[in-house]
Amino acid sequence: TFNAETLSCSKCLAGQTATGGAACSACKAGRFCPTEGTDDPSNCTFGSYCPSGASLPHVCQPGFFANETGRSACLPCPAGYQCGSSGLVDPIPCPTGSFAKGPLGTTCEQCDAGTYSADTASTSCFSCTPETSARPDLWMSLVRLKGIRTFT
Repeated sequence: TFNAETLSCSKCLAGQTATGGAACSACKAGRFCPTEGTDDPSNCTFGSYCPSGASLPHVCQPGFFANETGRSACLPCPAGYQCGSSGLVDPIPCPTGSFAKGPLGTTCEQCDAGTYSADTASTSCFSCTPETSARPDLWMSLVRLKGIRTFT
């Protein structure tokens, strides 16, 4: 960019960009400008976000994820999922027999004794019914059919 004080051109700093010799401006949110003189900002990478003026991507913290490039902020981990590590691209669904109330969950909790969750990505567990506890043969058939994990 042109510097009127020195009557010379200079490179924009890392985190800034200029187009066509215009004044330097902060790199746009969702993109980063890693070096001096960046004229073609890069999209922020998977598992990270780039606020305005970023010279490098910021890694998403536990409880958040970024499943597309060019994000200006990480997304909160939804209920029924766990986001327990930094830089997560996709939230991990809780397996059957567990749940996460969420949002911002970092781990899934196991269902208590006498309760179950039949599906992945559950947000709660359900109590076993008297019919199922009175007829273990039917309950075990359902367990095999649906892949339900119980803890008694």
